[in-house]
Amino acid sequence: MEVLHRIDVDRVASRSHPILRQPKDRPHGLPGGSYSQGYFIPNDNPWVNANASVLEEFFALGFRSPHRASYDPPTGKIWVSDVGEGTWEEINVVNKGDNLQWAFKEGGDTGPSANPSPLIGNSRGPVYAYDHSIGNSIIGGFVYRGSKFNGALAGKYIW
Repeated sequence: MEVLHRIDVDRVASRSHPILRQPKDRPHGLPGGSYSQGYFIPNDNPWVNANASVLEEFFALGFRSPHRASYDPPTGKIWVSDVGEGTWEEINVVNKGDNLQWAFKEGGDTGPSANPSPLIGNSRGPVYAYDHSIGNSIIGGFVYRGSKFNGALAGKYIW
């Protein structure tokens, strides 16, 4: 299962905090007590907690094999194309704390794993899915904001 991370590379203390949870085993030869450095965790990430029992970098989870993510500034939406395993390809709009359902769902079908209990995050299906009779691999996209085809394509996700 793949995840979408959200970090603060500017390390602005008014909106984020230093990393609390560190990997158990530090690779040989790396200096210092931490090798998860160079970024902070945004204070409004969905799984922030004071005892470091979770990875606070996670913004959303439950992707199978995301090919491309794109951000649409006018709407604030994050679009992710997610390559399926054997039957479905997906387009997802991702919100903070979403669980995009892999591996217990693929498209609208049951996936190869059982539903997790407890489920982590907000279970959210794709905004569009197509089976392999249409295509075998989704390769990404973006929301069109150009002027040449504005009448027909303005605000449409193209993949």
